[in-house]
Amino acid sequence: MAEPIDLSEAVRYPFRDARWPGKAVVLALVSFIPILNFASIGFEVETAGRVAAAEPLPMPEWGDLGGLFRRGLWLALARYLYALPLFLLMGVAAAAGFGLLATLNSRHEAWSTVFGLVCCSGFLLMVAFGFVFSFFSPAITVRYLQIGTFSSCFDLPAIWRNFRGHPTPHFAVFASILGFSLVLSLLAGPVTVLFGWIPCIGPIANWFVLAAMVSAVLLFSGHLEGQLLRIVTTPAAAKP
Repeated sequence: MAEPIDLSEAVRYPFRDARWPGKAVVLALVSFIPILNFASIGFEVETAGRVAAAEPLPMPEWGDLGGLFRRGLWLALARYLYALPLFLLMGVAAAAGFGLLATLNSRHEAWSTVFGLVCCSGFLLMVAFGFVFSFFSPAITVRYLQIGTFSSCFDLPAIWRNFRGHPTPHFAVFASILGFSLVLSLLAGPVTVLFGWIPCIGPIANWFVLAAMVSAVLLFSGHLEGQLLRIVTTPAAAKP
């Protein structure tokens, strides 16, 4: 029987490295620099690989930034491609929303109805697609960790075999990442509102709060994905 997903270890993981503050700060900063932020995905991938190999500590170093960039590049691009329908639906819903606002106080009631239906439909489809993508995202990441190529992210038969062979830990990782993100959002919400009242400094402080959230989610996700990879690659697991 496969080992269960250890959530508490994923939460405690960063704090077990004596140099975690500096590494976490760099991760947070890199995550918000366009293009270079692929290295933050590489940090997630490297973390997962170490956890899967039962050598999680110390956390990855930032000395080989180019190596982390290369490790995260293909997975990041694959995630963007998977998310393209989500961006498209967001654009459709936003455009329909603006159209609805423009026709609300006019005599074009028919157009208001059309824009309203399109806006609601686009939003519901966006939520549904985002949920499905988030659900299978750990399985996609695990397949990339196994093979390490761009094409492996789209090897749907192999991804499905991994998921079908171990549905419970896949669901546990998805639910844990979702729950962890929601808890962080709830904790950060009042803080960002408070900082929002502070002129000049407030927006900068909120940026650091958001960066810290992204950094925490990446570390938490990387550890859980490493645990999932270890489960999938046990001798009893189906071979890719």
